[in-house]
Amino acid sequence: MSKLRWIMKLRSVLVAQALWLIAAGVVALLAVCPAYVYAAKLLHPSLKKQAVSVRLVGRAALVPLSSFGANQEYYVGVLQAKGKKETALVKLIYRFLNYDRDLPATFMNYELVHRFHAIRQPECDAPADTLLYSRRTTALGELLDSNFTFEFAQNATSITIPPASVLPCYVITPSDYQDSTLRPSGSSVPVVAEKQGRESGR
Repeated sequence: MSKLRWIMKLRSVLVAQALWLIAAGVVALLAVCPAYVYAAKLLHPSLKKQAVSVRLVGRAALVPLSSFGANQEYYVGVLQAKGKKETALVKLIYRFLNYDRDLPATFMNYELVHRFHAIRQPECDAPADTLLYSRRTTALGELLDSNFTFEFAQNATSITIPPASVLPCYVITPSDYQDSTLRPSGSSVPVVAEKQGRESGR
């Protein structure tokens, strides 16, 4: 009987340890997994969404997609908040999980006005220059080279993007998309930036 009790006790200890390891693994996964962090932020009550209309000016250089977790694509757009006449250049972050679709290539047309529910996130505001150029640096942070890698949308090549201008940041997800309307920009969109030559040869 003593041997049987010892075996039962050992089994109980092993089961308890296994359950503890599983629980610790789940906690660690929830703590570090970008997908869960991203979902938690979207559900946070303090992050209120607002209806916006945007024309895509272009897209920053694409980064490799993650097979696990959240992905992000960066765009520059001309945004008009609901109920307001003025327009502004903005940074648009499209966040999607690996089983979602990225924005269709057909969206890259300046004459299309897309409606989304977006979250305004001031912490990701950034100079346009960070979206226009791809840079390589040394381990010490010294600049090796800088190349213009921004891809302009169809019908948007005449739009000037001042590299030093700080772009307000908005975040959208696949579920935030409402609809798209073809609206030629000639008569409906004012000049969004002062005319100046784009930087080249960086």
